[in-house]
Amino acid sequence: MADPKAPPLTSSYCLAIAGVSFYVDIPADLPISDPPFYFPFIDRDTRVDPSSCDYRVRVRYECGEGLAESGVRVFDARPCWEMFEIQGGGRRIIRRPDSGQKGLAPLWVADVSANGADVDVWVTEDVDPMRYPLDQILVVQHLAARGGVLLHAACVVHDGLATVMPGVSGAGKSTICRSLVGDSAMTVMSDDRVVLRVEGDRVMAYGTPWPGEGGFATVGGVPVDQILFLEQADSLGVVPLQGVDMLARLAPVASIPWYDRERMSDCLATCADVLERVPAGLLNFPRADDLGDLFRERVLRSAAQRPC
Repeated sequence: MADPKAPPLTSSYCLAIAGVSFYVDIPADLPISDPPFYFPFIDRDTRVDPSSCDYRVRVRYECGEGLAESGVRVFDARPCWEMFEIQGGGRRIIRRPDSGQKGLAPLWVADVSANGADVDVWVTEDVDPMRYPLDQILVVQHLAARGGVLLHAACVVHDGLATVMPGVSGAGKSTICRSLVGDSAMTVMSDDRVVLRVEGDRVMAYGTPWPGEGGFATVGGVPVDQILFLEQADSLGVVPLQGVDMLARLAPVASIPWYDRERMSDCLATCADVLERVPAGLLNFPRADDLGDLFRERVLRSAAQRPC
């Protein structure tokens, strides 16, 4: 777990998630108190060349006139956020207050340039906008064109290999991860959001700063050994999956940029590519007190004995 006593950030910093890098230029007088799970993903070395990062983000106070709803709405995730296509080919992302009450000023407005690398953000309150959902939106967009996909999934590492367990909310991701705490031979990378990237002849798993109920968030960067879709049952066991059934299960738990037709196609192609490279199965599991022991004995051991 990250150190909850790490000092707040001031001025510029770098954020890196699953190999996607951000140089964030933020007012020095903007008070920031970061959730502990972001600490491992942040670099306070301001000597980093901004041009070497995938995104260059400039944060400024006040939204200003005319920065609210403009352009053509291309995605609506209200009350959380919405996206517009604006003049020049860029995108505008607006973050609304969580209350969903109409007429309230946005918490922030972010303009993403047509080249996809420069982001200007105007804030109305003392918040760092480079947290969920903006960082996640930008990571998903960047990965889609580069053989990567963000999944609703838990991930545990054993013997240097990752077992990725996709599942919707309530599927049991955090339950399984909590049951494995205390095992020195195993590391929980994440209990809710995991990035998979096709790199050469391997699929790599990366952690994110967006944990689930268990609060697990580590950086990662581990080869994927198997993908196990979660399904609650009376007893623990793994049923191999093949063909279209695998993609039908993976697509609903993938964060796909539906607002961008080209990137949407790229993301779906990455999902199919991942499933061609990595064995997949259905993990039936009970909500048992000894789930951790069962998982180690029946799931990880069977994976280690699987022919290469």
